[in-house]
Amino acid sequence: MNQDLQLKLQAFLDGELPNAEVNRVADWIDSDPEAQALLFELRTTKVTLRENELPHAVPETRDFYWSKINRAIESAERLESRPAPHFITLWRRFMAPLAGVALVTFLTLSMVHYFKRSQEDPYLSHLAEVETPSDDVGAYSFRSPSGNMFVVWLYDRSSNTMGDGDFYDEL
Repeated sequence: MNQDLQLKLQAFLDGELPNAEVNRVADWIDSDPEAQALLFELRTTKVTLRENELPHAVPETRDFYWSKINRAIESAERLESRPAPHFITLWRRFMAPLAGVALVTFLTLSMVHYFKRSQEDPYLSHLAEVETPSDDVGAYSFRSPSGNMFVVWLYDRSSNTMGDGDFYDEL
């Protein structure tokens, strides 16, 4: 049996055929045992599906359900209709990561330069810069990586116990 005849039989069962064609299909069913068997199978399937379908209750009312769909569509349309970002906003998005990369690069190069200089000059490998809150107080510092220590010696510049206070002149 071809597919067109099967579809006509299904339409007959569902009551979707025009009146002129109903009589012709009914005569065909009476005369064809294969059509009778298929009609019986389709009726059984239709009844089985209708009787064994589980009822499904929607937790919302129909109006609320469709209003949710409508709100979702409207919010999607609003998102699509946003204006393009301003030039400065785009520039910031690009420059912020670039500034971070530049800072990390600068710090890395500074540290490489400092360690390279400290290896060349033995005085720089042991000295560190220490700021004092007062002009009357001086400071000398010593750093020993092998001893894992850092010493800062504070002295009173006004007492002039170390001469003029210049460390390199004493050496």
